[in-house]
Amino acid sequence: MKDEQFDVVVIGSGGAGLTGALASRTLGARTLLLEQADTVGGTYSYSSGLAWVPNNTQMRTLGCTDSEEEALAHVRELSGGRHNEEVLQSFVRNASRVIDWLERMQVPFEVVPGYPDYYAERRGGMREGRYVGSPVFYPEGHLDEYWREHSSSSPHYTGLVVSWPEIQQWGGLTAMASWDWAELASRVVKDGRAFGAATTGYLLAACLKAGVDVRCRWSASELVTADKRVTGVVARSLNGDGQAVRIGANWGVILATGGYDADKGMQARWDPHPPATSIGVQSVDGSGVVMALELGAAFQVLDGQLLTPCYHIPGEEADRVPLYRIAVREPSFPGSIIVNGSGRRFCDESFYRAICHGMAEWDVVHQEYPNRIAYMVFDEEWKRRYPLGSIGPGEVPPWLVHASTPAVLAEKIGVDGHEFQATIERYNQFAKAGEDPEFHRGGTEYGRNSGDASVTPNPCVRALEGELYAIEILLATVGTNNGLVYDANGQVLHVRGRPIPGLYAAGNAGANLAEGLWYNSGCSNARGMTFGYLAAQHMAELAAAPGPSDR
Repeated sequence: MKDEQFDVVVIGSGGAGLTGALASRTLGARTLLLEQADTVGGTYSYSSGLAWVPNNTQMRTLGCTDSEEEALAHVRELSGGRHNEEVLQSFVRNASRVIDWLERMQVPFEVVPGYPDYYAERRGGMREGRYVGSPVFYPEGHLDEYWREHSSSSPHYTGLVVSWPEIQQWGGLTAMASWDWAELASRVVKDGRAFGAATTGYLLAACLKAGVDVRCRWSASELVTADKRVTGVVARSLNGDGQAVRIGANWGVILATGGYDADKGMQARWDPHPPATSIGVQSVDGSGVVMALELGAAFQVLDGQLLTPCYHIPGEEADRVPLYRIAVREPSFPGSIIVNGSGRRFCDESFYRAICHGMAEWDVVHQEYPNRIAYMVFDEEWKRRYPLGSIGPGEVPPWLVHASTPAVLAEKIGVDGHEFQATIERYNQFAKAGEDPEFHRGGTEYGRNSGDASVTPNPCVRALEGELYAIEILLATVGTNNGLVYDANGQVLHVRGRPIPGLYAAGNAGANLAEGLWYNSGCSNARGMTFGYLAAQHMAELAAAPGPSDR
């Protein structure tokens, strides 16, 4: 077995891994980053790129004020008591500091105006200011030809080369038809990357500039230990002869491999909901979690996957598997509802988490998931005004189910026609006044931000009229909420509660201990970068300390 030696080995190249590698290198460590996939970026590069950063520096440009105390109070109220107080405080105290440091390392961020917390109305919530994202990234000028080809870009946002501040300024996603598409086309020609791929592009460029050794198509299979301390990994190149290499890590190893969302077996073992389709990077297979469990690491079960609704447009693929598109915004647009197999509504469609939790609900009386079969139904005006993934406004592809009456549409999609007819009539009765007394659609700042501001009095509610269309909605995962237990420095804990020396977790490899049962868009991204940095900082501090340390 060949041997190599570094100070820090980082496994996984999402936002957490890239930040951990960059921080390690700038702190003086000889740093190696291993990525199992063919491209760098991981789950982060597939994401919206938003990062939820309380008390960040840039919010002041919007005239916003925040505090650590307000952010802590907000999470404590919403976590269901399942967060770890030490980890939460570490995240809130350090997230803004890490973003400021990344900006100094030429990884830019912009505050997103008018984008509210999911629960902005609750204690400690804010109507804008806590979200940041990166401006559009142009690989040319930052990366050489090899790395331009080996940096990931999300298939979910093809053609949308736009920053989040621009989206807000251009009227939101419901106003896409009036966007400057000539400008966006010019950005596509220039190979512009947006959303999560923009952030990981800037991070990769910073890592390479700093001297991080980055390797794609390298798979780690085992953690090496000596005297109960993690001292390296066993890995092999997927390009060469496959010979195992023992790679030493004098300071330690950061697991930034993501969760186990692409592994159906692990989902079935640990998740309290039906298996969800992975719409992230398919190499997120739980391998990092397994390596840590082999050493006795503690594992926290919270609420399984980070669920999102999705739909599939026939023929679309990514990574040689069917592409499932995120349905976070479309159900919020007025002129639509979501119904189950019985033809009934079951949630507030303007909040995607309500959709997911409704679909995952278990009926103990009938011993079934009553809402697992679900359809988004929308009318002619919706179809005329809004896009559906890659299907432009007004386009009606031959596969899209539609009918002129609720009864005929119900028959086509196989739901109870009588209940479906009654559901639409009941919804329309109140929707004409912009109301939804049944589920309070559009009743939150977040929901209204996702709607169409040109529709009043409720940007998420309008009666359904004319031709009706339907597309099946499925449960998907964009990451894992369960995961390894770690402390305020990102150090993985043993089942007996002690740290495992030399082993750290950042990103979705670790459980969402900062949030518990609460979630806000961008929490995973911000948490990953924060604990990637803190892990590197902790290792550097221990390496500089005199004498041996068991932490």
